[in-house]
Amino acid sequence: MSHRDDHRRGNHRSNGLPQLTLANIGFYGILLLLLVLAWLAYQSAVSVETGHIGIKTRFGKVISESLPAGLHFRIPLVEEIDQVEVREQKMEMQTGASSADLQTIQSSIAVNFRPDPQNAHLLFEEVGKDYGQRILNPAVEETVKAVAAKYTAEQLITLRTEVRDNMEAKLKERVEENHILITKFNIVNFEFSQSFNNAIEEKQTAEQEALRATNILRRMKVEADQKIETARGAAESVKLAAQAEAEAITLKATAEAGAQKMLSEVINRDVIQLRAIEKWDGKLPKLTGESVPFITVDDPTE
Repeated sequence: MSHRDDHRRGNHRSNGLPQLTLANIGFYGILLLLLVLAWLAYQSAVSVETGHIGIKTRFGKVISESLPAGLHFRIPLVEEIDQVEVREQKMEMQTGASSADLQTIQSSIAVNFRPDPQNAHLLFEEVGKDYGQRILNPAVEETVKAVAAKYTAEQLITLRTEVRDNMEAKLKERVEENHILITKFNIVNFEFSQSFNNAIEEKQTAEQEALRATNILRRMKVEADQKIETARGAAESVKLAAQAEAEAITLKATAEAGAQKMLSEVINRDVIQLRAIEKWDGKLPKLTGESVPFITVDDPTE
């Protein structure tokens, strides 16, 4: 072995690289294939989270109905599974409107909503994920304006429950055709112009003053009625007392008159008898008057 051959073998060993053989190529090929298959398997399985539904698309086109929560499969690089939340969501917004009497109103509205789980794939296909901005917000503004225009500003305050129910019914009718379900609708606040607020305050003040005056008049009338009843009662008492006294006097006078009459009769009778006795000459009459109850007897000496 020459010195040149030893030098070549030494250079080969110093590189430290394995020789490329068919066995090595096959091993690395299988390893790469396994990695690709593992990646494809990983990419083909998609887990749809709870509270969501899956929308499967192929090259951007919806190809299936709504997929429930759970594990689903797709063709990697060809199909996608987008997740759409179907739990109840809440949206708050400010919107302007005008009342029937042309008062400017700023409304604070709160809406609870969710996509229709059975038709969420149609909502995704027709509108997309941003259906809140594209469908719900304009529908709420249109509904508030349409319903508020049917009521005066004062009625919007006094008939607030009726206004809310009408807005909710109209909004449901408007968005359910787009597969959006309204679960709750609330009017958080109505704000009116400062001039209208001042007018309302003045009206309330006037009503309170009128109510206070009415209460005062009512109280005065009650007090007057009480005084009248008291006076009437006193008068009745005096009248009854006078009647009783008069009756007592009458009875007393009647009794006294009767007594006087009886006494007069007795006295008159006695006086008559006394006068008769005084005029009697001692002779018995044949028949005395009714006032002297004697039967006359003839004197035998005559």
